[in-house]
Amino acid sequence: MSAASILVSRPAAEVFSFISTPENDPLWVRGCAANQRVKDEPIRVGSRVVEQLSYLGTRLLYEWEVTQLEPRRLITYSSRRGLVPMVITIAVRADGSATEVTLDIHLGLPRLVPFGAALGRLVGRRQARRNLADLRSHLEPFRPGVGVPPSRRASSRPASSPPLSP
Repeated sequence: MSAASILVSRPAAEVFSFISTPENDPLWVRGCAANQRVKDEPIRVGSRVVEQLSYLGTRLLYEWEVTQLEPRRLITYSSRRGLVPMVITIAVRADGSATEVTLDIHLGLPRLVPFGAALGRLVGRRQARRNLADLRSHLEPFRPGVGVPPSRRASSRPASSPPLSP
């Protein structure tokens, strides 16, 4: 398992609303350049999202399907197209005045690849930790000496981009 968790000083409903809106991913998911829903509809089980990733200077397209959704608590995306099969689950849980967010990235590397499973867990856990840190920096109010200053956050907003093709 390649899960990581973090506490975010925001109400759970707010955090879940943010993380379950795919268009917000470029603000906190490293490498995500753009996300677009295949159909203009609310997110539900079966919804599909096309994501444009930028990795090592290469543009990659993934198509994701929402395979599990528990409103205000959990969302799971499974890749339907992309370089490496993945399942990503994001869960939120109220923890006093904060919210615990758990992100699990499961990379489907073939067992035939030497050390594939171990490498997949390592890469998934590292990416989950980084994304969660960026999520907290984006959602929490700026405190001097902690997180990313608001001016940097605003400049990290994705520019409008042309529609992605699935």
